[in-house]
Amino acid sequence: MAAQQSQQQQQQPLEVVLQMLHALYVEGRQEASAILEQFQQSIEAWAVADQILHSCSTDNVACYFAATTMKMKISTSYHQLPADTRAALRDTLFNHVISTSSTEARAQLCLAISYLALQMVEWTDPVETLVQKFRDAGSAGAVVLLQTLKYLVEECYNDRLRIGANRRDEMYKKLRASSSRSLEIVEAALHIHKSAGSLDDNVKILCFQCTSSWLRMCNVPCATLTQCQIIFAPFEVLKDVEANGKLYEAACDCVCSSLYVCEHTEEYGALARMLVPQVIQLLDVFMRCVSLGDTGKSEDLCRVFTEMAETFLEHIASTPGRDFGDLLSVQILLKCLESGSVAMAKIMLNFWFRLSEDIFRRKEAIEQSGVTGELREKQIEQILQPYRPIVQEVVGHLIQLMQLDADHSGVPTTNSDMKEFRTDIYDMLRDLAFINGSISLLTFLFTAMIEGGEKAWHQVESHLWLIETMCVGVKPEEDSPVILEVLKVVLSVQTNVHVALQSTALGVLAELSRWFNLHPQYLGDVLTFVCAHAHVAGLGLSCMTTVCDIAEACQGNLIPHFDTLLQVAAAVGSLKLDSPAVIQLLGGIGFVIGHVPRDKVESAVQQLVEAEVAGLQRAGAASSAAEVVQYLDRTAAIFKNITFASKTGLHPCQQVIINLWPILSSLGLQFVNEGNVMEHWCRLIRFCLRLLESDGKPLLSPLLNVLVSMYDNEQHSSFLYLASVCVDLFATDQECVPVLTEMMSHFSNRVLAAHLASYEALVQNPHTVDDYYRLCVRFMQNIPLSLIQLPCMGSIVSRALAGMVLHHREAAASISRFFADLIRCASDSAYAHQSEANAQELKRHLDVLLEQNGLPLVNQTIVASCGAVPYHLLSLHADVLYALLCVAPVPLTGWLQQALSAVQRTTVTGLEIVTEAQLSNYYTGLTTVSSQRAMRCAMQEFYSLFR
Repeated sequence: MAAQQSQQQQQQPLEVVLQMLHALYVEGRQEASAILEQFQQSIEAWAVADQILHSCSTDNVACYFAATTMKMKISTSYHQLPADTRAALRDTLFNHVISTSSTEARAQLCLAISYLALQMVEWTDPVETLVQKFRDAGSAGAVVLLQTLKYLVEECYNDRLRIGANRRDEMYKKLRASSSRSLEIVEAALHIHKSAGSLDDNVKILCFQCTSSWLRMCNVPCATLTQCQIIFAPFEVLKDVEANGKLYEAACDCVCSSLYVCEHTEEYGALARMLVPQVIQLLDVFMRCVSLGDTGKSEDLCRVFTEMAETFLEHIASTPGRDFGDLLSVQILLKCLESGSVAMAKIMLNFWFRLSEDIFRRKEAIEQSGVTGELREKQIEQILQPYRPIVQEVVGHLIQLMQLDADHSGVPTTNSDMKEFRTDIYDMLRDLAFINGSISLLTFLFTAMIEGGEKAWHQVESHLWLIETMCVGVKPEEDSPVILEVLKVVLSVQTNVHVALQSTALGVLAELSRWFNLHPQYLGDVLTFVCAHAHVAGLGLSCMTTVCDIAEACQGNLIPHFDTLLQVAAAVGSLKLDSPAVIQLLGGIGFVIGHVPRDKVESAVQQLVEAEVAGLQRAGAASSAAEVVQYLDRTAAIFKNITFASKTGLHPCQQVIINLWPILSSLGLQFVNEGNVMEHWCRLIRFCLRLLESDGKPLLSPLLNVLVSMYDNEQHSSFLYLASVCVDLFATDQECVPVLTEMMSHFSNRVLAAHLASYEALVQNPHTVDDYYRLCVRFMQNIPLSLIQLPCMGSIVSRALAGMVLHHREAAASISRFFADLIRCASDSAYAHQSEANAQELKRHLDVLLEQNGLPLVNQTIVASCGAVPYHLLSLHADVLYALLCVAPVPLTGWLQQALSAVQRTTVTGLEIVTEAQLSNYYTGLTTVSSQRAMRCAMQEFYSLFR
């Protein structure tokens, strides 16, 4: 290997690259990929890529690699270019892009040119330069010109190209000023090549794609668009059912972009009135495509119809049947649904979501307006009535769309296409149901199910599945006869019918769980039904999930059936239920236990726990980590959902959990090297402690001793999380503070030395960072002085400062919360909760901490707002800064001035990132905001300057 590297160093870089390309793409040697990636990062990649494009124009692989390298270098390493070489690079790219014969390489070079234009300050009018260079260069020039214009406008707002908001806005203004010129060029290209009889589909496609991009990205004036023939040219293609598929798709995209612009009808109303008749005429074409079985073109046209409906959605919701609110666009969507295509139903999902949201918002406005009585009901009826026939028709068409295949086996799996589609439809119908009312749609579906004679299993199942979605909205107090009719049908489903039909019947019962709480007389029959179907292979989880849902909703109403539930739990072995099903069952029983007479709770819980303890002991004896995890989760399910309305005396589960501890302690020590086991072990103990609350105090010392001992052997972050739970529960008890503080000291010394010693260590151990600083947060919230007085507190803060710019969401969140809580501890309200002596001591320590770390902390928040962290983490830094503003506003102003003075104003290539006026406004904004939300908005706006 060393000899190979030495040989490569003696060769010219061009030879090495060509050899590695041959090794990768011809010989299949994957190690060459790493060498090529390393080469692309080097500064010599500029010259070598240029050489390849010059000398290897017939080698498509080499040309594509060189073009990709050039694009990547311009987008990520533009600062490496000396200012006097940029114009020469541009001219070289112009020559390469025309001369290359590789379509893929040409696309990469067009992207490279667009990246260069967006960053090259001295290139003042890129559109006109491109037009002058390629307009008269024949067919190849037309392709380059169209493709580069398309990329230029698309990449202007591509966040991956970090040119900053100022440059982006500058380029946007230039492009908008050139939009009419660009569309003229596209139109001319379409006309010239068509007149010459040489217009191939690829040029047409590029014309439509380029137009689509400019329409969506630039606010082209309406007067320009109404006079532009390229806007209407796609309709000629769409009327031709024999057209090329890719061309047809591009034409549809172009029409969709035109319609997208028309959403602002007050500005683009004239264009909208020209487009709508053209789109409506496409309905006949759509019907023809459906009859021909051309699913591609049918779906493309469905996208156009959906875009038209979404464009005028506000009008459809506010003024149905009038002007742009004409419901014809919705009727066309119903025609698409009628075709029976799942793909088309997916295309229009967003429209139905948005429509339901808009109508609901209008209904809600009336409800909150103060109007009451008949007038209120009348106004709501006026809003909902126009859409009720539409919603009912949607539901009617979905009956067929929801059907499984007649030869379908089993229940639809979580990752299947039908399962995902049903999930989307479930959400959609849940949002739409209020328009008609769940009972009205339930009645419609039930009538459709029982009419028309006997139906095949998959037809009945489809009806029942839709009925299940409607049951979500059934109010518990509802007494409609249709519910009883549905219940009667569901409970009549036998164990010998298709398993998918049985599963859906169980789903209906689960969705009616809240209704059963006010109609408990049916619970006995329901439980009997569920238990009968639990024996069917593949239905165990569905049955027990139904039990859990009903138990959560009904709780006390299941007391008469509690013994039945215990019998089912005792029979899980004979029922052959897998662990997920058992977990659902035990979780459901947990909901009911809280309503069992307290003198019977301990024996019931003990009965449930004994079976799982036996499993844990067997799994431990067999050293089976997987089985131990299963039984830990099953045991956790018992304790997770138990709650009592009131607390009197010792917790009835205390002794059961204390008796369980020796077994758990032994298992913890046995499997301390198994991270997955320890995570589930900690989870079980967390539920036990949360259940017992202060009555868990006898467990604290032995638990912490075991945790500290195990952490010395294996530094699982889950131990830190469990420790934070202990602090949360027991820190208010002064007797527990010493042992908690000792634990914290031990953990801190280990964590700081082993996992947080440097920024690289923080990056490599995000889960430890998250759980450790969560533990620190619990101390700050409960016993801050105990943490602040630790000898290692300075190290805790300094490592947290380094971690402020971590990209891991949970780790960054814990560190930010730590600083925010640390700062809030210095507020007068925080001191008021401490004794006078403690308050003075706390203030003394916090004053020192803020004085030493205030400026570095503000520096890190400003660095973050300059793009050092992902956008979604910026709000965390805003919360820290707002805490400082509330607690230490005067020192903050000085820290901010120093931090902002160090902000980079321009890039090394001359791009202006931020102006002095923007910095001044940012400073003013940060020091005068009145809420966390305002602080976040100020930082997010500033952040955009660096994206």
